[in-house]
Amino acid sequence: MSDDGVGGAGPPGRAARRHPAAAAVPLLAAAVLAACAGGFLASGNSFERAFESGDYESAVATFARDSSLHTQEEPLFRVGLLRATPNRPFYDQDRARMLLNRLLSLHPDTRFRAYAEGLLSLLDRVEATSSRVAALRDELEETGARTDSLRAALLETGVRVDSLEEELAAAEGLEKKLEAALSRAAQLEKQLEQLKQVHLQQPPDTGSGGLRR
Repeated sequence: MSDDGVGGAGPPGRAARRHPAAAAVPLLAAAVLAACAGGFLASGNSFERAFESGDYESAVATFARDSSLHTQEEPLFRVGLLRATPNRPFYDQDRARMLLNRLLSLHPDTRFRAYAEGLLSLLDRVEATSSRVAALRDELEETGARTDSLRAALLETGVRVDSLEEELAAAEGLEKKLEAALSRAAQLEKQLEQLKQVHLQQPPDTGSGGLRR
């Protein structure tokens, strides 16, 4: 049994928990706190005094200590309501759900039934939304990791591209040098051919001592 005294009482049926809920837990909480203000407990009760004065932390602590409150209709509802209110130090969805279920189980005709069922429905929605948010956060982290990996691969590819561009530029420079060398070789070959033709066109030199007719 927890310090809120929630033990073996079972929850109501799922159909009861699907009662149409208010727009948001804080809004419903504020409305219910105002609706149940005024007190149904005996005057002088420390839980009642703490709750009515707005000292909700003390009210929750008093409820946890005083087992006589764990089966009473109004304390069960009020503490269940407080436990279901976000942005409070005593916010606890699981305990809120257990207390409200206990209220409905022990007091099926409670005047707070519609509010309790609405809160339970909202808590179910909050839990489902939290699960979806957690799943989306995990997916976002996974996507971020993949993005980092792709960014690193892209950076590495960029380095390889830069290296390939340098090698290509060097190859192009060699190709131009080769073309220039081939061009000079062709020119030299042409000049040699011209010299050869000139040499062939010249008559042979017989010398001054040759025979004359």
